[in-house]
Amino acid sequence: MSLVFVFNASSAFYHQALDFVHKIAHPSTYNCRLCQITHGNIGKKKEWKLFEDNLRTEIAYYHKDEFVQRYPKFSQVDFPAILFEENVVFTARDMEDWSLEDLKKAISKLTKSP
Repeated sequence: MSLVFVFNASSAFYHQALDFVHKIAHPSTYNCRLCQITHGNIGKKKEWKLFEDNLRTEIAYYHKDEFVQRYPKFSQVDFPAILFEENVVFTARDMEDWSLEDLKKAISKLTKSP
């Protein structure tokens, strides 16, 4: 585990469909800021994808339920969350007011990427 992004969302198809509608209809009340920052309504934002492609560190993405099932010791984390080398480094509170630029700066510092 190097850099891990955990979305505050379920992997179940039904929940993903509801999330899709929720992000469009009421984006201000959607409960996964990390998803809002990195993804648009259809997939990863181009700017994020370009940044991610230039990182020296790979990113693993998980939905909350998948992550907790695989790593139960993190079940009490305030999701969404970002982990680096098995340590929680950012949680929902940290990302509350972040923009895409804020996320990119934080990840660059963390991974010492340009």
